Amino acid sequence: MMKTSLTILATTLMLATPLSAHAQTIQLSNGDRLTGEIVSQTAEFIEFKTDFGTFTLPTTKIVPTAVETPAADLSAALAPATDAPEEPGLWNAKWSGIANVGGDVTSGNSQTNALYADAEVTARWEQHRAKFSMDYYWEEEGEVVIDNRSIAGEHNFFFAPKWFYYSRAAFKQDEIASLNLRSNLGAGFGYQIFETDEQILDVNFGPSWLYHDYATDENTSAPAANWSLNYDQVMWESAFAIFHNHQLIVPLDQANAFIIESETGVRVPLHAGLVATGEIDFDWSNEPASRATEEDITYSLKLGYEW
Repeated sequence: MMKTSLTILATTLMLATPLSAHAQTIQLSNGDRLTGEIVSQTAEFIEFKTDFGTFTLPTTKIVPTAVETPAADLSAALAPATDAPEEPGLWNAKWSGIANVGGDVTSGNSQTNALYADAEVTARWEQHRAKFSMDYYWEEEGEVVIDNRSIAGEHNFFFAPKWFYYSRAAFKQDEIASLNLRSNLGAGFGYQIFETDEQILDVNFGPSWLYHDYATDENTSAPAANWSLNYDQVMWESAFAIFHNHQLIVPLDQANAFIIESETGVRVPLHAGLVATGEIDFDWSNEPASRATEEDITYSLKLGYEW
């Protein structure tokens, strides 16, 4: 019955449909041919339009190799479905990062144990860039134990080749500075001066909300202005790289309570992704908590892996 119906349909269409220079011809499994135009197609059906009307035909009743189609390749449409191309997105982004660890042990007149670790991961896809970073520092000297940590996340959206919006969240704990928690949540604009495998330089500026939870003083919160710079440069044909990052935070209700945080160092590739890093971290809080000093400097030598 199906074969008879297809034969009648094919005969009617061939009689009623005029040929044109752009017409497509398909052959049915019963040997009949149809002339017209493919409107749409799936793995199961083809919607075929002629001057007589539009018809939906099952692909199982069409012979893929017997096609005369100057305007479209029906054979490809009737071929078995293949994997669709990967959709762009975070998981198909260009990923890069570094993870470091270091420590020291001192014995004798004084006994000190220290451990520090940090990591940074960046994902770049389409108009987006995401960054994640963390730092951890632990030190034990006699009965005194220091346990400091920080974590930050940032998203950039490039609305122009060099310009981007950013949103950032950063959290820090510093027992030396009597700081239970510093939260800094903000957004703003950035300008990408360079962005290559050998050189990265960008600047950012925008407002934020700054919150301090002190161990010894009253907690504070206020809007703030933020400025930051990120620089990384490969030198001498990848013999080593230098880097410098800094951030300035100025509370709008008390400008003299500004905060500066910076990281400066040299990174030397060793073998197969292994790197050695020498770094100086300089932090300055112009209005620190009680019994805390304005300045905090950390020198570190670390071994890590970069990808």
